[in-house]
Amino acid sequence: MFLYGTMNKKCLYSTSYLSTPYLKLDQNNQHRLNIKSLSNQWSTNDINDYINGRTKIFPHDAVRIIETLLKRSLQNRIKLVKNKCYFLNTESTKVEDDYEKQYGFKQRHGFIQALNLSSQKLTLNIQTKLTTFYSDIPLLEFIHKQIGHDQMVHSQKRYNFCYIDYL
Repeated sequence: MFLYGTMNKKCLYSTSYLSTPYLKLDQNNQHRLNIKSLSNQWSTNDINDYINGRTKIFPHDAVRIIETLLKRSLQNRIKLVKNKCYFLNTESTKVEDDYEKQYGFKQRHGFIQALNLSSQKLTLNIQTKLTTFYSDIPLLEFIHKQIGHDQMVHSQKRYNFCYIDYL
C-alpha cells in the first residue's frame, strides 16, 4: 500500500482501498475526513494522451500528484512555509542594510515550484526567492528592538512599567 499526504495537508493519496474510519468530533465539530473511493484513478498515460491530443480531459489529479511527489522528494532538505520552500541545510545570511541589521533580520534562499501541463508539454516552473525573516530571538528583546530601545529593561525599570493610571 502506498499512502501519501500532500505538503499542504489537504489531500491523502493511497494505492489501495481505505475504509471510512470512525472519527470522534470535538465540541466544535472541527474534525472531518472524507474518503473518495477509487476516485479519479490515473496513470502517466493520461498525461501522454492529453499531450498527444487523444483526449480532451485534463488530468488534474495526475499533475497534482506528480507535483506533490516532487516536493516530497525534498522533504528532509526543505521547510515549507505557505507553499514556499526554504532550504534547511543552508545557513541564513545576515542582512547588510544598517536598518535591517539593527532589528536582527536574516535572509534565506528558497523557491516556489509549480508543475503545469499544456496541450504541448509538461513543464516544471521554479521561481527562486530570497526572503527576509526576523531572527529567532526572545519576545521581549524583539519588542524592545522594535520600539527603539537597544537594551533589555532591568528589573528596577521593569517595576515602573507595571503601573497603569486610569482616568
